[in-house]
Amino acid sequence: MQNKTKTIAYIGVCVALALILSYFKIFRMPQGGQVSLEMVPLIILALTCGFYPALIGGVLFGILHFLQEPVIFHPVQVLLDYPIAFGALAVAALFADKKNPFKIYFGITLAVFLRFIFHCVSGYVFFKAYAPVNSVLWIYVAAYNASYLIPALLILYAIIPFIYKKINNRGLALH
Repeated sequence: MQNKTKTIAYIGVCVALALILSYFKIFRMPQGGQVSLEMVPLIILALTCGFYPALIGGVLFGILHFLQEPVIFHPVQVLLDYPIAFGALAVAALFADKKNPFKIYFGITLAVFLRFIFHCVSGYVFFKAYAPVNSVLWIYVAAYNASYLIPALLILYAIIPFIYKKINNRGLALH
């Protein structure tokens, strides 16, 4: 019972911290998307608590982020851009390895890539009106989403290993 309570508390703290960090934008894209530290607590949740708690946390954050700054074109777009995209960050949990930092980097990369894919599908289907005339839509959508997700990924590369190491050294990981 105590482990379940700790996990629920971890989820709550990480989601709240992600929501707070989402307010501090390094830059924001015109049709949605931003570079901020919002993914840091969600990835930490994945690495320390495992896949299912991270999935719950990512989906909860996606819903709260949508309520905080809604961009609505279609219900499917809302699902793709918010709960599904942020829930995909849970994939990083599958590569949590205290002894192999390359697995952690791979997991982070895969998680952000999946988020990228969901945003690209949404952009291709629902945001094509914003693409420049005569542009190749897939290239435009991929470039648009990469323009904020690659800097966010680089931030994760810089921050996560340090925080993850500190958490493991203090025995705070639940996974």
